[in-house]
Amino acid sequence: MRYLIFVCCLFIVFSAHAQEQLGLRTDNYSGIHGSLLNPSHNVTSLFRWDLNLVSAGFSAQTNYGFIKNTNVFHAIQNSDNLILAQDVENSNPIGSNDLVADFNGNKKLKYVSVLANAMGPSLMVQLKNGHSFGFFTNVRSAVSSHDIPYVLNYSTFFDTPFNEFIDVDAFKISTMVWSEFGLNYAAKIETNEGYFGLGANLKFINAYEAAYINIKRSVLSAQIQGDTMLFQSPHLNYGVTNSNLEGEDPSLQSNGFGVGVDLGFTYVYEGNEDHYKWKLGVSLLDLGQIELSRNAEEHDLNTDTLVVFPSKQFQSVSNQDRIHLLSEIGFADSTASLTSSNFRMGLPGALSVQADYKIMEYFYVNGVFIQRIPMGANSIRRNNLMAVTPRFEHRWFGFSMPIVLLNYQKLSLGTSVRLAFLTIGSDDVGSFFGKKDLDSTDFYIALKVNPFNLGLNLGGRKSGKNVKCYQF
Repeated sequence: MRYLIFVCCLFIVFSAHAQEQLGLRTDNYSGIHGSLLNPSHNVTSLFRWDLNLVSAGFSAQTNYGFIKNTNVFHAIQNSDNLILAQDVENSNPIGSNDLVADFNGNKKLKYVSVLANAMGPSLMVQLKNGHSFGFFTNVRSAVSSHDIPYVLNYSTFFDTPFNEFIDVDAFKISTMVWSEFGLNYAAKIETNEGYFGLGANLKFINAYEAAYINIKRSVLSAQIQGDTMLFQSPHLNYGVTNSNLEGEDPSLQSNGFGVGVDLGFTYVYEGNEDHYKWKLGVSLLDLGQIELSRNAEEHDLNTDTLVVFPSKQFQSVSNQDRIHLLSEIGFADSTASLTSSNFRMGLPGALSVQADYKIMEYFYVNGVFIQRIPMGANSIRRNNLMAVTPRFEHRWFGFSMPIVLLNYQKLSLGTSVRLAFLTIGSDDVGSFFGKKDLDSTDFYIALKVNPFNLGLNLGGRKSGKNVKCYQF
């Protein structure tokens, strides 16, 4: 358990879909990227076409613990000097290159979220009749848990005397690496004062690695001397793929397939503006599941007896041997817990609401709300998010500053800059500058190509608003 807690803190330093990449998703020059937040986004695109060459992002967040007095650059440079606050002796001063990891002791549920994505060649084309088509290619990875019991706080758990039981509530943790090829379609429907947009993304998904652990009921747990744990009547359900990721020549391989869907709606009120005065969008994101059917095992360890768990032995063996060791510990049989040679993983589903208001020419303010929707018991859990983003947007330059509330707990300030075809941004820019308690970070970058000439027929701002004709 001490090893697992230590790893949670290391996620912040070493880990690389980033959070939501708001600077890439919300403006009218976002092109194909905007369709990933709302598939109908391109009905208001100021480009007739947009080609993403390459983009990437990462984010890591946790309220379990933090690294004291550091930033991302300092933490990466000194990652070999990471120590736990409990291991620091008062008589030994902490050096400027030492990283000290500490833990939150409050009684809130804990979360850990590590997300990464790389987007390859992707294209959006907007036709003059209001229809929009596109495709995108993505590789995504995620580790998520949003209901870790507070009793697993470091100080609560490890300061509890030996042989004294504490009650650990049920919780889940999931991880997956997958790629997707997506098709986008959006249609524009005129109204008296504006227009509607309807859109959808259809994703064909190839899963490489996946694993989940589901502690299905609360369990009494205690430490005994010798780095050994006791669990009274545990019920543990878990699934894992067993690819060749260990040894001298690790390699990813396809272990499952699935289909995902995004659905989006946008209403645009034009008012007296050339483009629009305001718009409101609603979308459902990442609806779907993946069937892991190759190199996959699902296990169920359910016993009403006292289980003795040797932590050191578990840490010293390979991933495959750990699976068999759990069954051996629970049932005295290394294969007795095996229930299936396949299992399902849900995508990080969510409901999203977006609003955009034009303050004056080139100046807008945007609001985004995202609430996760679990896609089954063993799904990747998306972060809940609320953000308000003032921005300046021009064909050749854009700047935004999202104010983000993550999981209704963590408030951060982001920054995004777009220079022609290059966008660089962060939804947590403070993690890179100054020194403070570091418990999250976020970064993304994108390189695209789109039209140089933005005339009336090439997706630019209209020189005059078209007058609708009505029949009586």
